[in-house]
Amino acid sequence: ETYAKTFTGYAVADPVLNYANGASGRAHGVELLVKKDPAPGRLSGFSGFASLSVSRSRRQLDATGARFPFEADQPVIATVVANYKLNDRWQYGLKWSYHTGSPYTPVVGTNGTYPDGRVRPLYGAVNSDRVPNYHRLDLRVDAQFTPRFAAYAELINAYARKNVLGYSYSADYRTREEVRQLPLMPSVGLKYSF
Repeated sequence: ETYAKTFTGYAVADPVLNYANGASGRAHGVELLVKKDPAPGRLSGFSGFASLSVSRSRRQLDATGARFPFEADQPVIATVVANYKLNDRWQYGLKWSYHTGSPYTPVVGTNGTYPDGRVRPLYGAVNSDRVPNYHRLDLRVDAQFTPRFAAYAELINAYARKNVLGYSYSADYRTREEVRQLPLMPSVGLKYSF
């Protein structure tokens, strides 16, 4: 699947009106999906899918012509999901996902203070930097003990990747720390249907 779309009338900050419709944009890309369904009539076997998306999403301030990546721009997104049903009782699954790091507007310095004494940050170009690329592997096993009773065990972020969501700055903006997403996280559960 391929797509291309243009956008108009995005709201931007305006010194008189607070907001005005003064931005436009464009998004285009290619998506590929390969899927393996369970074999008909079989109680066990492999199923799953793999997908790949390559895209670009840009915005533009109409008054100045300044262009920058949209905050949701992720040029590469890849996902692999696989399931294996061993028999009526046991099923195993995995999901691996990857995407380009999200863009953000970096703090490049300081610019005096606010009237209350807080340090005023000086920002770089809009969405001119990106957090590191994201990837994660999740594993799961399901056990169906009776028609009504089942259990599962999951391992979220199985290889403990330290995926960065963003950054937290010190009060003077001289240092920053990574804000991270889920760590390695095991979970178990029981399900009873009635």
